[in-house]
Amino acid sequence: MISRNRKKRSGGFTLLELIAVMAIIVTMALVVAGGYNGIMRAINESSAINAMRNTAMLCRQHAVLDNRRTYFLVTGINKYVLCRYGGKVSDLSGKSSFEVPYLSKSESAYWLFDDYADWSAMAESFTSSQMDEDDIDDMFDSNSESAYSGNYIFDFEESEGCRIKYPPFFHDGNDCWVLGLDTKDVSGSLFAPGNEYGWLLYDEKTLPRGYVFSDDLYDIDSSGDFKQGACFYFDPDGTVSFVSKSGTESESAEITIGEVDPSSPGGASLRNEQTLEIKHDGKMTVK
Repeated sequence: MISRNRKKRSGGFTLLELIAVMAIIVTMALVVAGGYNGIMRAINESSAINAMRNTAMLCRQHAVLDNRRTYFLVTGINKYVLCRYGGKVSDLSGKSSFEVPYLSKSESAYWLFDDYADWSAMAESFTSSQMDEDDIDDMFDSNSESAYSGNYIFDFEESEGCRIKYPPFFHDGNDCWVLGLDTKDVSGSLFAPGNEYGWLLYDEKTLPRGYVFSDDLYDIDSSGDFKQGACFYFDPDGTVSFVSKSGTESESAEITIGEVDPSSPGGASLRNEQTLEIKHDGKMTVK
């Protein structure tokens, strides 16, 4: 007679069943993670080159609307700036005192002289009447309505910028425009006579993480530091010109960026390279 007290199998999974389920979950996670990484890489690639294209369009827009030549300059292996052309340095004094008309007193700075520039549009908000300390602070406060828009100047030859301590004014005695540079930012041959300069339109920008410019766009010195970068500029008619790192000029521009390949020796090679091509008439394509 069959016993009615046979033990029933207890509920739950066996060890083999649990291992099988875990293996399936791990496999699915790897597939999803791989797909996610691929999607994020594609998005990063797209955003990097699109950022370059948008910056180039902004550079062209400034040139046309402001009626001034505007530059895109490579300032590091992954850094760049936009500058409006200012002029050419006639002279740069050492640290010294100079009479500042709108302050009605002498101030100490490095004084940059340009015999040919016309900075009247930039200096029109400053009068010969004495300004108080709050007025001076407002000149360098980006949130102030009276902020000085040209508060940084950039040396094209040295690929370095400097803070302007005293905005420009016309000096009758020297028959030229003068501005005062912050003494702590001036060194070496920065803003030496003959160097071309411009007004920094925005803070220095950086490419998306992991991306750099191709090495044909910059030079590195013997110590491995950034030395000189290429640039392109738009004229007020919207046409573009390219100046290579060696100074050779051409009527079209190609800016190539890529992702640093960690598998290459020293990370010297790039992968996923993309190029922004700008024709002389300003037409842009990505390839």
